[in-house]
Amino acid sequence: MRNFLAVLKDSYREAMNGWILQTMAILIALVFILVFSISFRQLAMAEVLQARFDLINTILSGNPEFGSPNMMVENATESNPIEPWSSGHEFDLVVTCPSAEDFQKANKARLPVTRERVEQMLSMSEILKGVQVKELTPPPPPPPKPDPDAKPGDAKDPKASGPVTARFRVTATGTNVKERLEWPHQITILFAVPVNKSLSVIFGGDSPRDVVYMCQNYLVNGIGGWIISMIAVVITSSFIPNMMNKGALDLVIAKPIGRVALLAYKYIGGLTFMFLLTSLAVLGVYLTVGARTGVWAPNFLLAIPLLTLQFAILYAVSTLIGVLTRNALVAILATIAAWFVLFAVGKINDGIRNRNIENRKISEMLKSGKYDELNLDEPGRRRTKEEIQREYDPNRNLWGLLPPSTFPVFQSVHAVFPRTFQLDSRIGRVIAEGVLTERQLKARGWDEPPDESWPELVLVNVAFIVAMLGLASWRFVTRDG
Repeated sequence: MRNFLAVLKDSYREAMNGWILQTMAILIALVFILVFSISFRQLAMAEVLQARFDLINTILSGNPEFGSPNMMVENATESNPIEPWSSGHEFDLVVTCPSAEDFQKANKARLPVTRERVEQMLSMSEILKGVQVKELTPPPPPPPKPDPDAKPGDAKDPKASGPVTARFRVTATGTNVKERLEWPHQITILFAVPVNKSLSVIFGGDSPRDVVYMCQNYLVNGIGGWIISMIAVVITSSFIPNMMNKGALDLVIAKPIGRVALLAYKYIGGLTFMFLLTSLAVLGVYLTVGARTGVWAPNFLLAIPLLTLQFAILYAVSTLIGVLTRNALVAILATIAAWFVLFAVGKINDGIRNRNIENRKISEMLKSGKYDELNLDEPGRRRTKEEIQREYDPNRNLWGLLPPSTFPVFQSVHAVFPRTFQLDSRIGRVIAEGVLTERQLKARGWDEPPDESWPELVLVNVAFIVAMLGLASWRFVTRDG
């Protein structure tokens, strides 16, 4: 133990001399401030719906061929404004198009401009349930056929009539939300900057639970995890080469410690740095988020050992390259390259698996004849079974780049390579299961069981680490000086 502490102390002195640990502590402190600056204001149902309609309006406004319909919520009431998630709701949905001709374009594009489609759209909402729609103002009749002699602005011009409107009265018996922390809120960051409600929807949700998940998964596990791992690679990459410099190695091996034990101590020392940095970030965000939102998710603490395991894979590569080359810069570049390759292999394998699942579902739909959801061609036209089969070719290239003939190669490589991509995904899943409700998990696709079990994931990664360290130890023992 005394020898290990001595090696760890030497490594700590190297890291502190480069001001890397101090810089990392400052970055983590800035993350704490950002998270602590987030606040929430509960939204009324009208605000929730209008935020979603504003997003649709923005998308459709850039597509004139769809008629540019604009949807607005008016005259909204709720039976329990204090707890809108347990309330009944009524409101008017007003759909306005620039002209009767544009209204017909929207109708032809099967947009929600009729009672049936409005009811279908709102019934598919992740919030409302028990939806019924009544037509208050009927949709306008089709415009007269355009007069070839009409000029823009003339009375004969079908667009000269001005905007047309359809109004619908919507009632809902309740919502699918069970609690306040799952209900949409207005999000404010940096203590005073409100986040656009539509942007909140785009970036993954607008409830306190959604925000906690995004902070923990993307800010810490995602961006933070990558930054911490990158800095840890830089910090630790010099440990082995510096130890092997002429003079330094002679001094070290003169002590009563074997070379294999010395290499193991250096490796464990590097993992210790990563563990401490990760613990500081995760524990800080966990406490800050819990204090600000009331969402205490112990699952998030599992990110500490899992992120450390992820770095252990990279540090094993760095250790081997450091022993082989005695060059810290080469070790850094090789580790980053290995990181990229492992991520790419995992991503491709994930794409192949998703492709197989998609092909199987489409094949089952076509066999059963229930392929209406695949009929997304131009409005009013149903494609034949043969047309759909041609479009969904099971032998098409993955992402338009990789032919199916390469799939077995990537799958074989993935079988023996460490699973950094899958491990990153599982960390996100662990965080989600500790924060989100069943409805939110389903909306994000986390309701299906994972393909790889924990034992498989851990054993493959640990086997790779052992192999890298075994090669590094063998080379360290057999080389002179």
